[in-house]
Amino acid sequence: MATAEKIEHKPTAPEDIEYILNELKEGIATTFDTADAKAEFSQLIESLEEKKTTLTKTFNELEGTKNTLHEELRIRNHEAIKLTDVLKGLEEERNKINEAVEEGKQKLAGIRDEEEKIKMLLGNLKVTIEEMKKTIPQVIY
Repeated sequence: MATAEKIEHKPTAPEDIEYILNELKEGIATTFDTADAKAEFSQLIESLEEKKTTLTKTFNELEGTKNTLHEELRIRNHEAIKLTDVLKGLEEERNKINEAVEEGKQKLAGIRDEEEKIKMLLGNLKVTIEEMKKTIPQVIY
């Protein structure tokens, strides 16, 4: 772009004036030529529209993914609640089994105590029977 220079006031030839006017016209035309700027602006707008479309598509896909993940989270939370209930039931069953085992151990210990008592009574009974066998012939005679 041509710039206006300080013009001195000296007589100039008509060719010089014409040259200067042509330079000024080119400068003005270049300065005010908006075709390039309009084309560039149109390209920028088109690019922005494409980016907007891409972003909208991406946003919608992400929104769908978010909704899918929320649904998956809801399902897993529901499954976790079910599993927690099952686990509680199993723990209750285990506690009942442990109680039954403890009762069985106590009963077994009681039975063993009774068995020892019976063995001791049988041993005493055998001794008594042996003594009676010894004393019965003496009493009869």
